[in-house]
Amino acid sequence: MIKRLLQTSAIALGSLVLIGSVDADVLNQRDTQNGTLSNIPDFNGMATSVPRTINIVENELIRDVSVTIEGLNHTWVGDLVATLRKVGPGNTTLASTTLFNRISRDGIGPGNSSNFAGNYTFVSRDADPTNASNPQNIWSVADNDNTLFNIPVSQATQLTASTFAETLQSSYSAVAESGAELSLADAFAGQTTAGTWEFRIEDRLEREVGSFTGVTLNFQGPAAVPEPGSLMLALGAIGGLLCKRRRKMNAS
Repeated sequence: MIKRLLQTSAIALGSLVLIGSVDADVLNQRDTQNGTLSNIPDFNGMATSVPRTINIVENELIRDVSVTIEGLNHTWVGDLVATLRKVGPGNTTLASTTLFNRISRDGIGPGNSSNFAGNYTFVSRDADPTNASNPQNIWSVADNDNTLFNIPVSQATQLTASTFAETLQSSYSAVAESGAELSLADAFAGQTTAGTWEFRIEDRLEREVGSFTGVTLNFQGPAAVPEPGSLMLALGAIGGLLCKRRRKMNAS
């Protein structure tokens, strides 16, 4: 009988906690100049860029992040390096990652000649290799056809709590200079959203030019937790069951 009571109590607690749980927080934040066309300065002996800053007041622990570069146009993807970093006091770097770095460059060559032409979203790869919605490797996509074509754009710029873990159509995983995939979640693990974020895109080879209009960061907070009221209800339900059991024992 005691075993049955414990089982019933556990079911009641689990059910109420699930009912009262809240979704993981998702924060969408655009850069301060979003919608303003920024030219990507051509390489002239040195790479230059004007960073886009994202200032965030909300202070949430980061579970994962996605980055959407908006209105990106450039006629030679192998020229470009795109980076995101969180800036600390004295312009120090608290955390950073590369979104792409000279796609398909073999160390001495110019890299891939394909084009950027639209919005591009970069997300973390799911740990499950069988997940069909995993992002594409932008390096591999570019290498499929090296004859001046547009790399397919992403179909959305915002993620929500219900879809954050799902890869959007034609989204991409961040890649290092070698083409190896990078995890955005791992890059910013342990950081919080509050503070200044800096996005840069630089041209590392002369002649081809381009531009972009903005960048949006999508942060996912910690996993869902039970609401305090729900937990109290669950504990109350268990207490009620225990009292009922005690009254029955006294009556006998």
